[in-house]
Amino acid sequence: MSIWHTGEVVIEVGGDRNQYFYFRPLNCKLRGAYSTINVKSVSSNTEFGNMPDIPGIQVGLDVDAKMLRAADPLGFPEYSHVLAEANRIRKEWIGEGRAWDTMVARNLSQSEIKTALWYMAELVWAKKAKVVQGELPDRKAILKMPGDLRIRWGRQVRGADGKLISPFASKEEIEKLAEGPGKGIEYLRPGSESMNDLQVMDGGGKPEVEHAL
Repeated sequence: MSIWHTGEVVIEVGGDRNQYFYFRPLNCKLRGAYSTINVKSVSSNTEFGNMPDIPGIQVGLDVDAKMLRAADPLGFPEYSHVLAEANRIRKEWIGEGRAWDTMVARNLSQSEIKTALWYMAELVWAKKAKVVQGELPDRKAILKMPGDLRIRWGRQVRGADGKLISPFASKEEIEKLAEGPGKGIEYLRPGSESMNDLQVMDGGGKPEVEHAL
């Protein structure tokens, strides 16, 4: 069985290509779903063309427990046959892979919960993830939650004039975000990078993560 509790909102990352996706609330990149259908060319000397579909990393937010987790379904018992088949194909050429370590952020503040939920929803709205458990609120509902929404990152955030600015969305920016994409807040769209056969089961992740907010 999976690790998710009843009441957690859970998404699984994956788009129309084999990609990693950056997820700011955990300060990491997440493996998206992998399929050989999305591979342009496969060496005829390997069985990589027969690799099974690999599920993407799942991200779960438990609001009541104030906890955010990212877990690899390959580590769940129901996916053990997928891991075994993938390793049978990989072993001779690049060695066996493994499921990613589960990443956990605990004792989240109201602002951290609000920001995590928004970035999970952004992945779904951008068709870079799907909801696998629970329901995601709509834009306006998330923006009305208590706490501040972080939209800028780094130890010190500066504006175009070089002056320090708040990492959190202003009232005007909240109004634009509520209207939907294309309203001048383009930097919230999920970033990504391509992923190849060697990376799909590289055992990423880190057991405990510091709060990124």
